[in-house]
Amino acid sequence: MIVAKHVLVAEDARNIAMSLAFLLNRAGVDASVESDGPAALSAVIADPPAVLVLDVMLPGLTGYPA
Repeated sequence: MIVAKHVLVAEDARNIAMSLAFLLNRAGVDASVESDGPAALSAVIADPPAVLVLDVMLPGLTGYPA
């Protein structure tokens, strides 16, 4: 089984984001959360995650490709 080292959860609904991060952390995955598009983009550039869980309707920047 391959396990991601770092997962970034980009989700503006706090209850969903925290639930996902909690479950990932409980499974032994290092998960972090960003709640808006610009912050998520900055986090990806600064420290690229192995996996990105992306809400496409984020404030400030959507998850859809240009």
